[in-house]
Amino acid sequence: MPEQSAPPAPTPEQLRTWLTELHPKANWVVEVLPDGNLRAHVPPYYPNLPLGYSEKMTMSDGRAQMQRPNCPWLLAVDRVDVAGDRVDSGGVALVVRPITPAEAEVRTAEAAAKAEQRQRAAAEHQQQIEAQAAARRARAEEARERQRQVQEAWRAAHATAHPLRSVPPADLPPVAHSHDEDFYHGFVEPERFRRIGPEPELRMARPLAGTGLWTSPVTAGAGEAIERTAWSDWWDEQGGDPSTYTEHLLIAPDADARILLVDGMDDLLALVQAYPNPATEDSDPDDHRFANWAALAADWDAVYLTTAGAAALGQAPEDDTPEDDAPHLHGWGCTSVFWLRPAYSVPHGLGL
Repeated sequence: MPEQSAPPAPTPEQLRTWLTELHPKANWVVEVLPDGNLRAHVPPYYPNLPLGYSEKMTMSDGRAQMQRPNCPWLLAVDRVDVAGDRVDSGGVALVVRPITPAEAEVRTAEAAAKAEQRQRAAAEHQQQIEAQAAARRARAEEARERQRQVQEAWRAAHATAHPLRSVPPADLPPVAHSHDEDFYHGFVEPERFRRIGPEPELRMARPLAGTGLWTSPVTAGAGEAIERTAWSDWWDEQGGDPSTYTEHLLIAPDADARILLVDGMDDLLALVQAYPNPATEDSDPDDHRFANWAALAADWDAVYLTTAGAAALGQAPEDDTPEDDAPHLHGWGCTSVFWLRPAYSVPHGLGL
């Protein structure tokens, strides 16, 4: 059977009219190239889309329409770049030429092969993604297992039980909350106390900022005329802004307040042993060094870190030293009483 010849090509006006009937909003531009083929492009007409993106959408849709069976001509439609070279995607215009049925079959087969290749590539990519996700899950499980081993080793090395110690409220030195003159006093009121938890705050040597209430022993003045506290002294020693902690509110513990004493490493060991952080997917190998503050707040009203305790525990141990796995209270700064629950009063009011 002789090769079928190419059917007549549409004229530029015929092709433009046919495309415009399909897309009335599109102002197609069709011109004749030196080799007799047609070059078609269109200004974007999709609303609310970036210029380049809408133009690509318009041309992609037109290309699909020209290669469908209901097109009155048998056409090959290729994307071209600004230099007129054929490209697989994108492009700035479409080159249209008539083809024979035999060539159409070849192009259809090529398109099917490319589509299959893309599907295989997509499947392989998906397999890679799944393999990477599985590897990440395995690494996470290995990290959790290492953390459990570290915690077990640490607890075995510190198997000696250390009892929790408390201090009677009457034996607590006068303490005050230090702040600047613009501080919002409302959160000091027991009724508006910012509670800790209920979720445990992991990997922290102190409760989450903005919860509880920090106080420290009074070092100068008394009653309504407190001039300085251990915290304001420490702040000045660190070279802090002298206007930051200039006002102080006296805080009086309730007579039945439960106050935990931390005077050294044995007391901190007792604290982290009695209130360990649970092992979860978000666990960190250092979790065993810190207390579960939310659980601690369920049983105790405050933690009193003495001057000796602050000197011994106030800095994190250096890495790669025999003590680098020990608990610490880095960030407490100085001797402090941190209130976990509002078991106190403000005897002289908020001073407003």
